[in-house]
Amino acid sequence: MNISTSPPGNVRSSRRSRFLRRSAFVAAVLLTLIASFYTIENWRGRRAWEQYQRELKAKGERLNWAAYVPARVPDEQNFIKTPLLEAVGYRPQLATNAWRPLEDARQCLVWEAWVDAHAGRKMDWAQCQAALRRRTDLNLPPLPQTPATDLLQALQGIEPQLDELRAASLKPFAQFDIDRTAPFEESRDFNFIAVRTMSQLFAYHACAELALDQSDKAFADVRVIHRFSDSLKNENTLVTLMIRVALQGLALEPFWQGWAEGRWTERDLAGFQELFGRVDLLPEFTRVMHAERAGITALVEKYGIRGNEFWRVTMRSEPVSKGWWGVTREQTRKMGWELVPRGWIYQNLVSYNHRIQAFLPSSLQSKLPTVSPAQVDEIRERLPREIPSGPYGWLSQMAIPNFARALEALAKNQTFVNQARIVCALEGYRKARGQYPESLAER
Repeated sequence: MNISTSPPGNVRSSRRSRFLRRSAFVAAVLLTLIASFYTIENWRGRRAWEQYQRELKAKGERLNWAAYVPARVPDEQNFIKTPLLEAVGYRPQLATNAWRPLEDARQCLVWEAWVDAHAGRKMDWAQCQAALRRRTDLNLPPLPQTPATDLLQALQGIEPQLDELRAASLKPFAQFDIDRTAPFEESRDFNFIAVRTMSQLFAYHACAELALDQSDKAFADVRVIHRFSDSLKNENTLVTLMIRVALQGLALEPFWQGWAEGRWTERDLAGFQELFGRVDLLPEFTRVMHAERAGITALVEKYGIRGNEFWRVTMRSEPVSKGWWGVTREQTRKMGWELVPRGWIYQNLVSYNHRIQAFLPSSLQSKLPTVSPAQVDEIRERLPREIPSGPYGWLSQMAIPNFARALEALAKNQTFVNQARIVCALEGYRKARGQYPESLAER
């Protein structure tokens, strides 16, 4: 009978050695599996992205962000290059002393009285005057005085600024001076709020001048709104395009107000026909969606592919974390994003680019672009169904906009612009010949 004489310490050491060897083997297997997983996923993703890029390029699609960056226009011919817009037209820097008078003037705009052409409602001057007269800080002259005169009196403090922009609106180009080389990076950008505020002031000012039968001055005011819209024409984000669309809608309101009251002269109508003829929003939608796609792709390639900071894309719109728990949670999420295989990021690029391509109606890319309500409804129904929910759909869920809503708003405003252009032609004909033409072909 053999009895082991090994000391207890040797037995424990032997067991520990076997455990360590087995643990090392298991760890090696796990590390091999993890490395294989990353290698295979990265290879699959990169191959899928390279193949899809070739397909897009074969269709003539431009994937390079630089291809969409507009050429710089001469400063001396640029509507935007005015002292006022240099002071208030950009963010984050804003000259408070230059902005305050404009903001104070905006408080004088009575939106409850505003014209609404689509509802068939003209400017309610009585309501506007009543609201202005209730204010004690305007120092208006005693009644009787016309409501339009009251409004112009309330806006008198910014007349020099308005004159500056009216004069600049005659320049041939309109472009904000911003850095477009790196898409979606933090840098000086145009001030959307300032552009909207100044356009609203000009729209009200135009209606007041129309009421006083000063159509030439009213036309000059509306032209400034068009120039603000023109300044956004060659930008490369859907947000900017929708602001441009909104400005076009705003510029139409004083036009319809003047037309309903018979205020516009034959010369004014010819000028409007030229302004409206320059507006062609449907091709801009396709170009902007392609440009935005190129910009987002460049951003993902910079941070998610060449770097290991995909979180800079996925977490860029989140507020700054506060407190130890918020900071800890943020750091944990960043670490999680850093562990995502690059192959999945490639697959996200494939999924995102494919959806952008698929959701753009082919009719928008024809020689004469069109879009129908049925197409918009189809996109609205497809969006939630076709955007993937798995790890390949992160980018699509975050970056694909509300296609249907944007396209619907754009198409409606283009239709209204087209209608206004037709009205200009018909009214111009009537003023010249005393009657409307037998058919539009005569115009």
